[in-house]
Amino acid sequence: MHRKKRCGTYCSRTKLTASGLQLLNPPLTRLRIGRREASKVLFLTKDGSGLASRIKKHVPNEEIVIEHLGVVANGEENYDSEEARDWKGALEIYRVKSHNGKSELNIELEIGPDWLAMMEKMWDDALPLVNELSEAAVGKPFIITRTFDAPREEVYKAWTEKEQMAKWWGPSGFKIDIKEMEVKPGGKFHYKMENEDGDAMWGRFAYRSILAPERIVFINSFSEENGGITRAPFDENWPLEMLNILRLEEENGKTKMTLQGAAVNATREERNTYEEGFENMQEGFRGTFDKLDAHLKRVRG
Repeated sequence: MHRKKRCGTYCSRTKLTASGLQLLNPPLTRLRIGRREASKVLFLTKDGSGLASRIKKHVPNEEIVIEHLGVVANGEENYDSEEARDWKGALEIYRVKSHNGKSELNIELEIGPDWLAMMEKMWDDALPLVNELSEAAVGKPFIITRTFDAPREEVYKAWTEKEQMAKWWGPSGFKIDIKEMEVKPGGKFHYKMENEDGDAMWGRFAYRSILAPERIVFINSFSEENGGITRAPFDENWPLEMLNILRLEEENGKTKMTLQGAAVNATREERNTYEEGFENMQEGFRGTFDKLDAHLKRVRG
């Protein structure tokens, strides 16, 4: 077995729980897991393939040790094949230490050399998301879900192509003028919203991470015309930055879209103001997603 270590320091207290392991395994679509030591864990992809494992050690919010025992193929567990023997005894060890309101996540892996590169790639994809979700865990999250009668790739394109975003993004009754749109980590979506009376305001996304066509993570803010962030025009206590995690899941040709938001880098008063606005946000996003639904129907003909 080869041993490998990774670590990262995150902006808020990371909650390390058994059910949180899916954050560290982004290629997986399903995770069947118990919360106690010796509980079985099945890491499964859509086709029912993956790993059969167990929780070897679990200290909530401090440490989880996963021991791999075999593989799963087409929903059937196998502990005797050559591939299963390659995984048997491999360990994933996750430890969290807190320092002054931040958390350091240390990962150790004891695994055969053939699988080491795959796990390294998984960490590269997963660790930024752990940071983003840790930030979003501060305060109560805003969540809205909608299902569209369109394939996931089409919904993803509607979120990532400038010409399409211009046709549906924004509240009902507003038209959008896009000044800049570059959908990549570090990129920006900068736009003006204008109603029928000519009243205008600016907004922007700062993209954090992209996993096409499954997930887009971005910071949303009200903006100035020059691209700088500014206070919301309706409440001086509205947070300057909102972290949003957009997830797209395909289900029988349709797409389930979940948008989760949270105030970040915010004071307690700003978080309270944000959470008090959830009802109005639900109504506003319903109008926006009605526009998206109509747009997708036009695209499909």
